[in-house]
Amino acid sequence: MVGPTAAGKSELAVAVAGWCNGEVVSADAFQVYRGLDVGTAKVKAAVRARVPHHCIDLVDPDQPFSAADFARAAGAAIDDIAARGRIAVLAGGSGFYLRALIDGLAPLPGRDPAWRTALEALEQRRGLTRVFALVEALDPDWAAAVGPADRQRLLRGLEVTLRAGRPMSGLLQQRGWTGPHYDPRWVAIDVPRPLLHARIEARVDAMLTGGWLREVQGLLDAGYRPGDPGLRAIGYRELAAHLSGGMTLAEARERIVRATRRYAKRQITWFRGQTPAAWFTLEDGDEAARARLYRAVRVALGCATGGPATG
Repeated sequence: MVGPTAAGKSELAVAVAGWCNGEVVSADAFQVYRGLDVGTAKVKAAVRARVPHHCIDLVDPDQPFSAADFARAAGAAIDDIAARGRIAVLAGGSGFYLRALIDGLAPLPGRDPAWRTALEALEQRRGLTRVFALVEALDPDWAAAVGPADRQRLLRGLEVTLRAGRPMSGLLQQRGWTGPHYDPRWVAIDVPRPLLHARIEARVDAMLTGGWLREVQGLLDAGYRPGDPGLRAIGYRELAAHLSGGMTLAEARERIVRATRRYAKRQITWFRGQTPAAWFTLEDGDEAARARLYRAVRVALGCATGGPATG
């Protein structure tokens, strides 16, 4: 279950799990972090009590977590789900994590400490935004896959690209995948841009009124910092800057909305170009449109026909 942020993937995944005796495996690069609940839109505990979810709350915010780490964790979850006679329903917007799981991530050139030190110095001087701009210029496909907030993979991609003289994404296409490990059914949700933008704004506002600021303050009070891997998720640095007096809440909100819109656009581009997903469009924001979408997905997956389910 893939598509842009705020399209409704999590809700649909819960419904699909209910239809097919399944359990959800989250494919979100930041839901793996403990304490990042509101800002990563984690499924509520009550829903998770009805429909088991995996690959959520695996590490603390100051711990790196790579696509290879995700592939191992998700693979173990899928094996466990299958051993109990149930179906794994993968859902999330982190395309490269899904690709690493499904196609297998082969070893790439080892890390070079001198290169990493130099690139980290560049980031310190110019900021992660400048690093992302360099990656976009040298390897737009890699930039689209990882986004502007994933420091670890941005630096890794830039290092490999500069050392090899070839884009990281090209190396992956040539030799980076070990071969299919699974044969999934890909389903993607699309949303007309005006509706998607409205949904993004509404979700950001709901997060802000639902305790996101308290969550960020709690993380900072616990000793975590905006540069930590987990707090690279969209919104956390902006809200941390607001809490330190660096910007108003209105400015932080606007930056979060803009960043989320850009991220959604990159997700759509990546999933359309990199997966064989069957795309289903949510034409409008009302319940009738949602019911039509759910029926179409249900038929495509070979489930019994019917209206929306909630798991």
